[in-house]
Amino acid sequence: MTTLTNLQPAPVIDETVRLLTEHYVFPEIAKQLADLPRQRLAEGAYDVDSAEELARLVTADLQSVSDDKHLRLKYHADPVSPGEGAATLESIRRDFDTSLGGAPRVELLDGGVVVVELAPMLFPLDRAAEPLSAALTLASRARALIVDLRGNPGRRPGHRHLRLQLPPGRAHPPQLRSPYASG
Repeated sequence: MTTLTNLQPAPVIDETVRLLTEHYVFPEIAKQLADLPRQRLAEGAYDVDSAEELARLVTADLQSVSDDKHLRLKYHADPVSPGEGAATLESIRRDFDTSLGGAPRVELLDGGVVVVELAPMLFPLDRAAEPLSAALTLASRARALIVDLRGNPGRRPGHRHLRLQLPPGRAHPPQLRSPYASG
């Protein structure tokens, strides 16, 4: 574990807030996310001796607002190259394109049952809304819908709840079933 003797949390918080404000998928949550670290910095909550501890505290604060377990501040003893970040973004773009925007399969089964697979991840809605809407539009006349999340390792904030709306002409609300894992 590396301990920094003159850790200055303000520049770290400023950069974290800037990145959240510019890049977080939900602007209204980004505002809340930006406010909390600034407040905690002013309170002295980030006056710690190690970068690891600062990262842990900031991560806990961010996740307390967003409930997004993928959102975190990480400390790396060795600097992360800009190329590494660009490679990660390119990998996500490639996954988006090769999975048809996160809905790689819409299949009609016997009895009017439709399977919609959401994988390999739930992409930001500003990008995924169109392909997800297309997949669900195809499935809208089904007698039953199965949403297959087995190939999806995680979730994004805002995807926790699925808003269901009855299509025109549907008299009965859909029946929601608990997740089922086949063995």
